[in-house]
Amino acid sequence: MDVGGSVSVTYASAEQVSIGFVAQTLTCAAAPAYSWTPGTGAGQVDLHWETPSPVTLAPGSSVTYTLSALTDSLGRPVAFVHVVASLIQVTRRQAGDYLTVGNPTGAGGGMYARVWAALAGGGALGFTVYDFDVQVSAGSDGRPVVAGSSDQLVVVNSGVNAITFNVAILGRSV
Repeated sequence: MDVGGSVSVTYASAEQVSIGFVAQTLTCAAAPAYSWTPGTGAGQVDLHWETPSPVTLAPGSSVTYTLSALTDSLGRPVAFVHVVASLIQVTRRQAGDYLTVGNPTGAGGGMYARVWAALAGGGALGFTVYDFDVQVSAGSDGRPVVAGSSDQLVVVNSGVNAITFNVAILGRSV
């Protein structure tokens, strides 16, 4: 595959502040952008995978993606050894509903459970996605995917209504 990829996000905020007779606008802007050329070396990608269509999970249900044994929409095998970027976009949910990504039961050692356990702050290993999450490991290594130990991306509907979402992943086969 001749795969390249990029991730960019734009964040901007503005606040109007008045102190006495002085009015001022406080702003913040950030636009991180990352890109990878085709290949299997540092700063490169040779694999991509996306959910072939939006996924809808019933309340309390889950889906597990084995990152070392995926199949793309053309039926080709996609076996990540390193993940450099992942994106989860919720396209439909009700207020208060969210996804838990990782390993919410605390059992096993899925990649996202291990890497992001510190964010969970307790026994449930995982992180919460309400609308959008992007993870980037733009360094030379990427996040390692080891078959049988750190190759599972578990997505759980932790809400009380159905949630629809998409997943996209960029990485390397070596």
